[in-house]
This record gives sequence, structure tokens and C-alpha cells, in this order.
Amino acid sequence: PDAAAGRGAGTATVLVADLTDRDDLARVLDAVRDVDILVANAGIGADVPIEELTADDVDRSIEVNLRAPILMATEFVNSRLAARLPGQVVFIGSLSGLAPTPMTRMYNATKFGLRGFALSLREDLTGTGVGASIVEPGFIRDAGMFASSGIELPSGVRTKSPQQVADGVARAIRDDVAEVFVAPLELRLAATFATVAPALSSRVHRGTGSAGLSGAATRSGAPTSPDRGRKRVPWHAVAPRVRVRGFGSGGVVHHVAHAQADLGGQDDRAGQDAHAE
Repeated sequence: PDAAAGRGAGTATVLVADLTDRDDLARVLDAVRDVDILVANAGIGADVPIEELTADDVDRSIEVNLRAPILMATEFVNSRLAARLPGQVVFIGSLSGLAPTPMTRMYNATKFGLRGFALSLREDLTGTGVGASIVEPGFIRDAGMFASSGIELPSGVRTKSPQQVADGVARAIRDDVAEVFVAPLELRLAATFATVAPALSSRVHRGTGSAGLSGAATRSGAPTSPDRGRKRVPWHAVAPRVRVRGFGSGGVVHHVAHAQADLGGQDDRAGQDAHAE
């Protein structure tokens, strides 16, 4: 059900929607026409082993991670341009949109696509007063998908906090920055290196053993590292989502007052991560 709390200062309207449901998505698209800032943050991960991958799995990842944010951004941008009003759309990407890892093929594919769309859209909007940015988080501690997953990072891999993700979103909105990285310098450099020399980067990963680490929970949510009963991943295999307080529909906001982490569970087969809140 929808819950409305008004549209004045310090209030929020929440529209609950499943982005894989075309009727629900249509309601979200109607809502984005009335906002000043769009933060497209809904996303799902939890790739299954390749031998278990189905057409439904592929469709679900594309619907939530790529199709919905593209349509939302298109509706928002066209509304702002038609009204000759400024605005900002911020996509929540991931370091997985720069560098591929094993067992994250659909997550990688959709995040690569989201980054490409965001940066191309930004070029289209040059000089219009409407901006487009993408925020690229790494591992985020203390809350949500990564923090509650039981994933074991390789030794020495550093994390960032939910507040730092929120600050990155605020910076993108305030300064119209093309791309904001919320990850330690060494992870950002490694991801950038993977975009320049992907084959060499892959050999480095295999040589250090990180290529053998699984990037996501299986469909059942069972651990993917049988030796220790805990899931382990390469440094950029999981990305968070962020919710910005305001008018919420998969991250749609009327005004930006505060940002907080809103990270879902690792396995979203029941549909909770596909919901825009």
C-alpha cells in the first residue's frame, strides 16, 4: 500500500513499488515528473551459478538494475527539460561497473550498462541545466547487503561507511560531479586498472587467488566457500544501495535533507530488493 505523509518541508511521501512489475513501474514513472532530484538506487545482486542461470534471472536483473533506472531517468529528464527547470539525476552504480569478477556476471553486466548510460546521458544534457551523475561505492560496512552477508574480504581490503555514501550522493547533487567514487584509493585504482588492461587485471586476480573467490550468494543463499562456511569475494564484487530522504520511489526525492544506508539482503529471490522504497 501507498503511504503519504504530505509534501511539505521535513516530510516524505513513500511509494512502494516492485520495479519488475510494469504497472508498478508506471506509477513510479508518473511520480518522477513531480520531483526536483532523482536518485536511482534500487538494485539486486545474488548471481546464481552459470549452470543455474535462467531467462527469468536475466530478465529480473535487467529490469531492476538497468531498465527501470533508465526509464525513470528518461521520464525525469524530459519533464525537467519541458518545464525549463534545473534538476539532477544520480545513479547508484558500483565498482563492479568498472571491473568484472567471477560469479557476478549479471551484476557486472547491468552495472557496466548503468555507468555507460549515466555518462552518455550527462553528455546529452550539457548546457541544459539538468545534470547526471553516478556514484560508485565499494564495500560499505555497518549496514545492509555487505555488512549482514557474512562475506569475508581478502586481508587488507578497506571499507567505507554508509555516511560516506550519503556524502557522495550529496556531493554529486551539489556539485554536478560526473562520477563519485566511495571506495579506498587502492580499490579505485585497481578498478580503473581493470578498465585499461582487463586481460592483465584478470591474470593478476588469478595469480593472487582472488579469481577463485565467489562474488555472490547462490540462489539458496548457501555459503559458496565450502572450506570455511563463509562467503568470500573479490574486492569489488558487491555494491550497496542508498536511500535519500525525501519523496521515495526507488530513490526519487523531492528535496535532499538527509541520506542514510538502505542496504537489502544478499539474496533477494523473495523480491524484497526489487522493491523501490
